[in-house]
Amino acid sequence: MIPTHSFLPLRLLHLLLLLRLRQILLLALLKLSSSPAAAEEVRVFSFQRGIWNAPSDQVFARYNFSRDAPPVTQLSVCYRLRFESFSRGFDVHVSYKARDDNGDPFYFGNNGNYFDTWFDNKEQSGLPPWEPYPEVWRHVCHTFDTSTYTLYWEGQAVFRGPLAGKWPCPLNGTLVLGQEQDNLGGGFDKHQDFSTLACHYCPVMSRSKTSVARVSAMAACREPGRGNLFSSDTFPLEEVGVQASQHSLATLCQHTQHHVVFPEERTLREARSLCRRLNASLAVPASADDNRLLADQLPAFQDACVPTAAWKLWLGITDRAEDGVWRKFHNNEQISYRNFPPVNAASSYYCASMKQDGFWDGDRCANRRCAACHVERSSFLYLRGLCFDTKFRMRFRAQGYINGRPFFRGYYDKVILWQEQHKQWALVDAVTNATMLATQDVADNDYPLGRHPWEARRGLCSRPKGTVMPLSLSSCEDHEFTCSTGDCVPRGLRCDFRYDCGDGSDEESCGVVQLKDHLQRELPPPGVDGGPLTVTTSITLSRIADVDDIAMAVTLEFRVSLAWTDSRLRLRHLRLNKNGTILTEADAQNVWQPRYSLVNLEGGTQQRLGHSLVVTSSSGAALPSYNSVDMDLVYPGAANNISLRQRYTARVTCYFELYAYPFDIQLCSIDLELPSELDDYVRLAVLEGEARYTGTPRAVQIHGGGSAFQRVLRRACGESGV
Repeated sequence: MIPTHSFLPLRLLHLLLLLRLRQILLLALLKLSSSPAAAEEVRVFSFQRGIWNAPSDQVFARYNFSRDAPPVTQLSVCYRLRFESFSRGFDVHVSYKARDDNGDPFYFGNNGNYFDTWFDNKEQSGLPPWEPYPEVWRHVCHTFDTSTYTLYWEGQAVFRGPLAGKWPCPLNGTLVLGQEQDNLGGGFDKHQDFSTLACHYCPVMSRSKTSVARVSAMAACREPGRGNLFSSDTFPLEEVGVQASQHSLATLCQHTQHHVVFPEERTLREARSLCRRLNASLAVPASADDNRLLADQLPAFQDACVPTAAWKLWLGITDRAEDGVWRKFHNNEQISYRNFPPVNAASSYYCASMKQDGFWDGDRCANRRCAACHVERSSFLYLRGLCFDTKFRMRFRAQGYINGRPFFRGYYDKVILWQEQHKQWALVDAVTNATMLATQDVADNDYPLGRHPWEARRGLCSRPKGTVMPLSLSSCEDHEFTCSTGDCVPRGLRCDFRYDCGDGSDEESCGVVQLKDHLQRELPPPGVDGGPLTVTTSITLSRIADVDDIAMAVTLEFRVSLAWTDSRLRLRHLRLNKNGTILTEADAQNVWQPRYSLVNLEGGTQQRLGHSLVVTSSSGAALPSYNSVDMDLVYPGAANNISLRQRYTARVTCYFELYAYPFDIQLCSIDLELPSELDDYVRLAVLEGEARYTGTPRAVQIHGGGSAFQRVLRRACGESGV
């Protein structure tokens, strides 16, 4: 019995099929004579590449095994793949069927950044997420032995667990690359495909021939890894709609810089800021190949980038610190590759640019040139403000050029591009070529980075056509705030009464209370389990201004505090300090507040000295939906007390008992009353509150007539009618 190995597919069924094929390729490799692997050429299949290529079920590569082939009891499938974008459904790497039914001996694929591996029609659970960045070759290897499944990613074992299915595995079926089989050799679904330049080999090999060292060698392009059961290099495949080509194996492991040219003249400072907002850096070629690839882009922008001068692109280097020692702006690292001509004026200037011929030259830092950003393949931007069902689908990256300007390619089927005829940036569905949204306020020479209003050109996210909605396109993570310019600042600097964004946008929209409906400020919130709301009362007495023993009245200065929670509220921008978060007038108008009256006033005499509404805690913070533009923390109203604080000076009546006058002790009260219509909905909690006296603790002399009143204020307030 020949054991086999399988590769990891992007989609569930497809993954199983690809696995078998790749295993075969590896086995074939073992029978080949040795040769310098890096110089070998391998066959590369391209499936459905191109922005505007609609998904199709007529793009695949298929191989039929001999119907007399015996089953196997071990299997390894290894392959290399490179994504251009991801499918709306799921991405299929390898699909394999042996019978015309719903069973799949093996299948490999992925759904976004999650692997799908099936064996014996059973899913391998517990697989870790992965990071399949677009346009980067990645090596995957699936090995199945008697009882264990191992997943290798870039030559490293990232998962090892019990085998989900059982042996033997039939090897007399049909292997399909790029499509999922719903029946033997067919039944394809255009939304279950593979959109990538993929599979430079798809080997299936014997498990006994697979070692960690060999997997590592294949991942590093030290050997091609052709198998003895199947190899896409040497076995005849039926190719439908597939573009196949030969490539040197070494090029699949060769990493070159990805540069994006922005063909508008900018100062050096502006160019660096633009690249930073892309989560990139100003271009600094690290090799002759990098320099050539960047220089090859210049002719397309000859007329846009300083047409009257030979200096075209800013380079991200300076020798300001030490003459002739060029260092990168973004990390101060000294460069190892340079392309200055033997005789140049570089030493005369602190800055440098690339000329039309690809050579570098010193340049005045105050000049204006075009910018080229070095964008790592692992870098991306988030488009926030819509209704993506996974965070992975929010990813966009600067890629090529449409209408003479860079465009932003989504990881899936969305593209942000410049529409020259309308002078606007638009979000376009690449499958239907329909414009979904368009910018309203982005200048002609600018880019839609940062926060901008977008107008819906068709209904989406439960909002009708014509709706203007704020969106943000930036590299900012969940713990950061996106400035209107696209810069990122830590969330802790948001709404802290300091301008941290260059445009001050971090101090905009700093409201604390999110209003759900206008009724929430008119109706009292429910209490625990739907019962009456508990309002805790406390009084702080700060001064006894006057005691009138004849009129039996006392003039007091005091503060009344009523505290409650409102489970209907969602709060933002709560501060961690002893004073809590004071609500603005606008916020206070969106919060229900208990109305009360002081009922034991002498002649109705009172004056309100101050009023504030404060959230006294900041508990239960949670991130909002990843689609949120602001990404402000959200605090539940049920976990945070609201305190209404009002300061008064009032003359209250007090029945004096003068039997021991002038050596008596009097107890006075400050009586509060809620409207009777709230009796069934709000309960004043007197005993749970507190009374404090913050004035002088000594006895108070009144009227100069010699009568003295000793106030036991803590007891007096504690036993008051509050």
